[in-house]
Amino acid sequence: MRSPLDTLKDLRQRVHEGEQSRLAAHAEAERIANAEQERARQVLLAATARHEAARRDEDQRLVQDGITAAEGQRRALWETAQRKTRALLWEEHERAVDSSRLAAQNHERARDAMSQADAELRQVQQRIEQRERERQRSEETAQQETLDESSLRRFLERNGS
Repeated sequence: MRSPLDTLKDLRQRVHEGEQSRLAAHAEAERIANAEQERARQVLLAATARHEAARRDEDQRLVQDGITAAEGQRRALWETAQRKTRALLWEEHERAVDSSRLAAQNHERARDAMSQADAELRQVQQRIEQRERERQRSEETAQQETLDESSLRRFLERNGS
C-alpha cells in the first residue's frame, strides 16, 4: 500500500525531472543566444572594418585625384548608406545582447527552480527514510518484546510457576 509520502515523493520526482529538462533547455537557449550575440558582434565589426578600409582607400584616391561635385555627392550618399547599415547592424547586435541577457536570466531562474526541486525531493526522501527507520525500530522493539515474553514464559515454566 502506498503512503501519502510515497505519492508525494513520486510527485516531487516528476517535478524534479521537469525542472532538469527545463534547465537543459534554458542552458541550450543561453548557448544559442550567446552564439547569436557573438555572430552579430562579428558582423558589426567586419562591416565597420570594411567601411573604414573603403573610406581610407577613397580618401587616398581623392587626395591623389581631387574631388568633383559628383564624387562628393556620391560619397555623401555612400556615407549615409554606411551609417544606416551600421545602425541596423548595431540594432541587431543590441537585440542579440538583450536576448543573451534574457536567456542568462531564464537559465539562472531555471537553476534556482532546479535547486528548489532538489531540496523538496531531498526533504521528502529524508521523511521517507525517517519513517522507514522508525518502522524498523518498531519491528525490532516488537521482536524483542516477543523474545522477552517467550523467555519469561519459559523461565516461569521451568521454575514451576
